[in-house]
Amino acid sequence: MNRLLRIFRLTLKYRKNLWLNLVFGWFSTFFGLFSLVLVAPLLEIIFYPQAQALGLPPVWEWSRQGISTGLAYRLQLLSQNYGPQGALLAVCLIIIAAILLKNGFHYLATRHASVVVNRSTEDLRNALFKRLLEMPQGYLTDSRKGELLARLSNDVQDIEFSMLSVVTAFFRHPLHIATYVATLLWLSPALTLFLILFMPLTGGVIGLVSRALRKNTRMAQQHFGRLIAHLEESLTAMKMIRSFKAEPFFSGRFEAENRLYTQRRIRMFRQADLAVPLGEVMGVAAVAAVLWWGGAMVFSAQISAALFITYIVVFAQLIEPFKGVSRSIYDAQKGVAALQGIEAMLEQAEAQDLPEGQVEFAGLQTEIQLKNLGFHYGGEWILRDLNFSIPKGKTLAIVGPSGSGKTTLMNLLARFYDPHEGQIWIDNKPLAELKLQDWRQKTALVSQESLLFNDTIAANIGLSHTALNQTRLIAAAEQAHALDFIQEQPQGFQTVVGDGGNRLSGGQKQRIGLARALYHGAEILFLDEATSALDSASEKAVQDALANLAGSHTLVVVAHRLSTVQSAQQILVLNAGRIEEQGSHAELMEKGGIYRSMVDLQAIK
Repeated sequence: MNRLLRIFRLTLKYRKNLWLNLVFGWFSTFFGLFSLVLVAPLLEIIFYPQAQALGLPPVWEWSRQGISTGLAYRLQLLSQNYGPQGALLAVCLIIIAAILLKNGFHYLATRHASVVVNRSTEDLRNALFKRLLEMPQGYLTDSRKGELLARLSNDVQDIEFSMLSVVTAFFRHPLHIATYVATLLWLSPALTLFLILFMPLTGGVIGLVSRALRKNTRMAQQHFGRLIAHLEESLTAMKMIRSFKAEPFFSGRFEAENRLYTQRRIRMFRQADLAVPLGEVMGVAAVAAVLWWGGAMVFSAQISAALFITYIVVFAQLIEPFKGVSRSIYDAQKGVAALQGIEAMLEQAEAQDLPEGQVEFAGLQTEIQLKNLGFHYGGEWILRDLNFSIPKGKTLAIVGPSGSGKTTLMNLLARFYDPHEGQIWIDNKPLAELKLQDWRQKTALVSQESLLFNDTIAANIGLSHTALNQTRLIAAAEQAHALDFIQEQPQGFQTVVGDGGNRLSGGQKQRIGLARALYHGAEILFLDEATSALDSASEKAVQDALANLAGSHTLVVVAHRLSTVQSAQQILVLNAGRIEEQGSHAELMEKGGIYRSMVDLQAIK
C-alpha cells in the first residue's frame, strides 16, 4: 500500500486536474445514480397505471420517505394531466437526460485523468534521464546499458500504466462505491449492513493474489532487462559475432533468456487474469445473498417490492467498481515492481556520488600536483604512491604496458572518480574542493574512440551550444587540423556524420573530438590513446594538431605509440600502478630502462 501511495504522489504536481477529475467523476456518479433511482417510480407507473386522487402537495424532507412521497406525488400529477403514457414518456426522457449528463461528466473526468497520467510520466522520464546524466561514472561503467535502457523505457511504461490504475483506484472507484453504498444505506440500512459483511473476505482474497503478482512482475522485469542488455551487446558486436561464426551461440543465449522472461510473463498474466473472475464470483455471491435476505424482507412486508428492485438495480452498479478496484490493484503491482527496481538503481548510484566542491575555479595558474595518489577497485590497488606535477602549458606523456593504470589515472584527473589515497592539487587547492562544473568547463577528455552523435559536424563540435558561433567553429577546427577535410565534405560543417560518426575515418573523428574540446574553451586536455587506432597519415594529422596546442594548453597524453609522445616535456612510465621512470625522451633513452626497451621493441616492429 505504501508504494501505491508513492506512485500516487508522482501525480500530486497536477492537483488541479486531480480535483477536477474528482468533481466531474462525482457528477457522473450522481447522474448515473439519479437515473437508477427513477426505476421505482417507473415501475409504479407500469404496474399501477391508474391515477389516484391528489391531495395537498407533501412537505419536502431530505429523507427516504420524504423523497419517495415527493416523487410519487409528481408522478401522480403527471399521470393525471397527461395520462400514464405521458408520465412514462416524461420519466424516460429524464432518464435519457441523466445518462447524457453522466457520460458527459465521465468524459470530462477521464480527460483530466489523462492529463495527470501523461504529464506525470513526462516528468518522471525527464527526472530519470537527468539523474542518469548525474550518475557516477563508476556505476555507469559497472552497469549493463541494456538493463538501464529497460529501466528507463519498459519500467517507466509500467509505472505510467499503474498511474492510471492508481488514480482510478484512489479517486473514481472509491467515490463511486461510497456514493452507491450511501444510497443503499438510505434505501435499506438493514440490507446494506448485511452486505458489508462480505467486504473483508473480498479484500483478503485480493491481497493474497496481488502479493504473488508483484513478485512475478519484479522477476519478469529483471529478465526483460537482461534480454535487452543481451540484444544491445549483440547489435554492437555483430561484426565480431559473424566473423567468429558465433550466431548459434548468441541465438541460444537469447532464446534461453527469452524463455525465462516468457515463463514469468505467463505466470504474471495468469495471476492478473484472476482479477476479473474473482471479482465476478464475489459479486455474484453478494447478489445472491442480497436476493435471499431482501426477498425475505419483502415477504415479511418490511420493504416494498418496487423499493427492493430499485435496491437490486443500484447494488448491481457496485459490482463493476469493485471489480475495477481489484483490477486496478493488480495492474498497479506492475508499477510497484517497476518503482522498486528504479529506486534500487537510484539508491545504488546515490551511494557512489562524488561530493560537490565549493571553491570556484577560473583556470589553471601554476600547476597540477599529485601527492601520494592511490586508487583501488574491488580491494585491488590499481595505482599506488604516485607523486608528480604538471606545469601549466606543458605536455605530460604517460606510457606503460597494458594494465599499468594509465586510463585509471586519466579518469582521476578528469574527476570521474576520487582517489582512495592522497590527493590531486590544483594550484595548491585540492581538486575535490573545486566546483565540479568549473573543473569540467576548463578540461576535456579525448578518448581512443572519439564519440560522435548522428548529427552535423557543427553540432558535434558545438555539442551543448545551441547558438553556434561560426568564427569560433572555424578557429577550433583549424587548430585541430580538421578544417581542410570538413570543407571537403558535401555540406561542410552541416554534413551529417552518421551513427557514431561512421561516415568519417578514425583520424577525422579524433580531430573533430579535439575541435570540440577547443570550441568549449578547455585549457587542460586529457588525451587517452587518441592516436592508437589510427593509420600513419591520420596519426601525423593528430600529432600536428597537438603540436599546435603545445604551450597554449596543458596536455596530458596517454599513448602506446611512443612516437606520439617524444616531444613531451616529461614522460612518466607506469608499471603495475607505480611510477618506474620519469623524464624527457632523451633522458629516458639514456637510462636504458623500461622506456628504452619499449622504444626499441616498437622500432623492431
